[in-house]
Amino acid sequence: AVKTRSLKKLINPISLSIFSIAIAIVLMNSRTTAIWDAFPFTQEIQFPWRFLMVTTFFTSLLSVLVLAHIRIKRHYKLILYSGLILTAIIINAPYFRAGDLLSRDDNFFLRSFLPREVLRPGELVSPLYLKHAEDYAILPKWAKRPQKMPSAVITAIQPETAISITKEKPFEIKADITLSTQDKITIHKFYYPGWKIYLDDKEITPEINANGAMTISPEPGNHQLKVTFTDTTARSVSTIISSVASLMLFIYLINSAKNKVRGTRRN
Repeated sequence: AVKTRSLKKLINPISLSIFSIAIAIVLMNSRTTAIWDAFPFTQEIQFPWRFLMVTTFFTSLLSVLVLAHIRIKRHYKLILYSGLILTAIIINAPYFRAGDLLSRDDNFFLRSFLPREVLRPGELVSPLYLKHAEDYAILPKWAKRPQKMPSAVITAIQPETAISITKEKPFEIKADITLSTQDKITIHKFYYPGWKIYLDDKEITPEINANGAMTISPEPGNHQLKVTFTDTTARSVSTIISSVASLMLFIYLINSAKNKVRGTRRN
């Protein structure tokens, strides 16, 4: 049995849990394909089975809400909880078995995800990188996947333009550039808010080409180029909000624990 007052308090969270579980199950069904096709923003979720996180969370919440308010003796509750945990382990035991065992070193992943980080003799681009496809990876809306790999991460139109890359990391590139005439330099990185380009320590605004990569047109002479990815204002504010919220939650939990300890000592 459940107390009437407790039941009234549970109606809203139980209703929310049941509703959320039902919606998640419906959206994971293949019959809702029309909904996924009608709303482009759903592609941000990547896969329908991402909603398993929703069902897992609310199923656990629903179980705790109901079991915690059932009026039975303590040892019966212990038996009930143990039985549920054991049942969950038995039902899910087949999923703990690995479908396949793979032994791959770091070079395999470097060659798969980075075009030139680890090359073998005679290779200009890693063949594993060219074959690797993540068609669910979302590109910026102005970007277009190129048909072939560029010869380098920074290229020029004029063959006499000399480009010496001094640092190449995923989020930072440095290069020395020598131009005899004005030339268009392409940085083969999809532009996304946060990328900044510095030419001779002065920030410049790049143009975006047909593929979504960044281009600049320096004047003749010797130049130092720096391309770096930084946090935007929105991301910085979001990080601060998340940090403050986490700190407040931590303080709240500590104070709650202290109050419970004090209450226990008084009793």
